[in-house]
Amino acid sequence: MGERERFYEALCGFIGFTPVPLIDAHVELIREIRFDWMPTDSGAPCVNPITPLHLDEDGFASLRRMTTLQEEGQRLRLFLEAVFALPEFVEKATLVPGDYHLPRDIAEFLDVPRSGMAGDCFRFTGEHLKLLKAASWRTRQVFSPLPYIAPRRPYGDFTDVPMDAALVLGWRRSYSDLHTEPLEPLSGSERALLAELHYQTLPAIHAFVRYAKV
Repeated sequence: MGERERFYEALCGFIGFTPVPLIDAHVELIREIRFDWMPTDSGAPCVNPITPLHLDEDGFASLRRMTTLQEEGQRLRLFLEAVFALPEFVEKATLVPGDYHLPRDIAEFLDVPRSGMAGDCFRFTGEHLKLLKAASWRTRQVFSPLPYIAPRRPYGDFTDVPMDAALVLGWRRSYSDLHTEPLEPLSGSERALLAELHYQTLPAIHAFVRYAKV
């Protein structure tokens, strides 16, 4: 068994873990988290369970490099505390719109059509911020014990992800108005743009955790 596989098994089998409030040591690790794209349903960002802190090394190696803790179990516990405090970090932190540089391993991983990447930079917008703030976080997916944004309903109660995103962004009236006025259907161009914004939550969450202020 390789170290990546052993790290994944250690995460799945870690006993006695209880989530704790966000502290500075957690933020330091959160800033280094690598996310992947969960491919089910409409897709959504998830913490990479195999290489969660650097795409070229397993979690054990990353934690040895990033912490001063001497015991493997202590390092693993601190990492779990950090990733499970991730939704709290996203809720409390904020990031102003702008162009943000991402590490080369992340930028190369994200450099695909519709990602919004320009070289090593991602243009983070107010729309990205609103979608991240509205995201529905979950844990303990079948294949991963780590947090992820729900791919079936990432922003609301519909399974129509573009419409949920439109409501979050204010492109359509809120749910509270539905009893008096039905939702106006989205045009094809609106749906295409909203789908692109949804897909860009992957580079957006990378930029957010790295640069957001708590």
